[in-house]
Amino acid sequence: MILVMYKKNLSFIFIFILVSSVIASSSFTQIGYGSNGTQSSPNNIPSSSYSANTNSSTTTSNGNSNNNGTITLVTFSVSPVSGATYIIKPNPKTGSGSLTVTDGGVGDEDGLANGIIKISQVPMGKYGIGQVNIPPGYLSLLKHTVRNVAPSHMNQMIKFPVVSKSTDLTQLSSDSIPAPSLSNKVFNKWKSSYFASIVSNTNSRTLVTNVDQTPQIILAGSRNSSAINVSEISDSSLLLNTSFAPLTNGSTIVNTIGLDNYSLPNSTNVVAVIPTIVTNVSTTSGYMVSTPPVSEVIPGQEMIISVANPLIPNFGGLKSITVQSSISKSSSANNTNWFVAEVENKIPSTISSKGIKDKPILFVNIQHPFEENKTAFNWSNASNFAKSPTLTIIVNKNSSSSIQNDSAGCPMINSYTRFSGSWTTLGVSEISSKSISPSKCEIIIQSQHLSKFAFSLDHLISLIPNFGPSGISQTTTTTLTSSATPSVFGKSVTFTAAVTSFGGTPTGTVTFKDGTTIIGSATLSSGKAVLTTYSLSVRSHSITAAYGANTNYSTSTSLTLIQTVKAS
Repeated sequence: MILVMYKKNLSFIFIFILVSSVIASSSFTQIGYGSNGTQSSPNNIPSSSYSANTNSSTTTSNGNSNNNGTITLVTFSVSPVSGATYIIKPNPKTGSGSLTVTDGGVGDEDGLANGIIKISQVPMGKYGIGQVNIPPGYLSLLKHTVRNVAPSHMNQMIKFPVVSKSTDLTQLSSDSIPAPSLSNKVFNKWKSSYFASIVSNTNSRTLVTNVDQTPQIILAGSRNSSAINVSEISDSSLLLNTSFAPLTNGSTIVNTIGLDNYSLPNSTNVVAVIPTIVTNVSTTSGYMVSTPPVSEVIPGQEMIISVANPLIPNFGGLKSITVQSSISKSSSANNTNWFVAEVENKIPSTISSKGIKDKPILFVNIQHPFEENKTAFNWSNASNFAKSPTLTIIVNKNSSSSIQNDSAGCPMINSYTRFSGSWTTLGVSEISSKSISPSKCEIIIQSQHLSKFAFSLDHLISLIPNFGPSGISQTTTTTLTSSATPSVFGKSVTFTAAVTSFGGTPTGTVTFKDGTTIIGSATLSSGKAVLTTYSLSVRSHSITAAYGANTNYSTSTSLTLIQTVKAS
């Protein structure tokens, strides 16, 4: 899900914070961590997630402060679950250091092991809260979050969802996890200067009126396709009425937005739909899309970053980005990670368009911290992905007789990526398209990494066979998929190469390679070639499929598929 400063719809999910001590039924009953149930130590609460309380308070004659509130921590499954321990930074009793509290033990003022910890006399300010110990037999979702005890929210209740270890996380229903509160300074800026509003996919719009009205990450089981679809539909974007110059550094945009670090669930068995914030580009009709910062990337976890439909302008634009890091790659703990995408209907004047065929209709510049300062996760390296990342773009239909359209009535797209200062079509291609309205299409683009992208319409003349005195072959596209990612050593994995062309159904042979080593070949049948192998060793393999040209069709090679093989 994404926080955006534009126009889009979807039902927004509010952080669950209550003033009452009554525990209502929770929507977090099916979410948890990965199979090992591991949890970070107290020292792993990011220092950026909290700030020392600097608010003064006035004490009355009975010893109560009229500027103090409460923090209630609820460990929740179907009902409250006892046995958890939390750490709070700074210590609300001293204003510095940290406070460790245990359900029914130290720091729990009700003294009952009932899944509910209450701390009173909490001065106004921002507090980082981390779960240290998980109740026995349970998995936990949330590592840490941030809460702001503010005038509008003096009594904060935070639910930390847990599930039984027997839960099949891959089949989780769509659900959300709590997001950090805004600081008073950021909230005032959002409300008074940016006129922040939440935009849903159905174009409902809600003004941000309190510090806890921040967008949440929505989760779904990695094998529950219907739940993933529900999560995407339920996602909303945050629209901020501010703008940035073209090609502004992503860190500048993220810091200006001012959100605290989010925490991702520590499991490869769930898909995380990340919220977005949308803002304008100051001198063009384009827009910026930013995610909240997250504390670390979970190896092997798929993330979907989506923009609410109403915020995509008339010229089209970026709808979503889907990425999945390799199970063997990770970012260092507490390294801040984020994505920022600039979307324009033309290439900025400071970037050459040399090498791009026909007039570009879209320019997308995807930034991340490693690209800027070599910190956090490196999304520019193809070997760091479990599978090739995809971009979903929205383009306008075109009725011109010179534009090649596919069977869905969508224009054929030329896709380019920026590499070493030049535009290239290598490693980037269209893999599917569908009509979503009488005037627009949704097209999925696959790439080997995240970078700058440009898209233009493909004119029909370039696809006519035997054009010119020497004749040319029909262009082809090869797409590679795997039956299991990751796979298990000694068990079969099947690779399928689909070779397509707008000039018919290609025939011939496809060669499959692991790096530069040929692992087999197969003959196309109805445009598909299938290879099954048992021979891959325990490691990550870079698999490609290459279609050999014939007199009618040109050669093409798939994007690299990272096939991870586990020992068991």
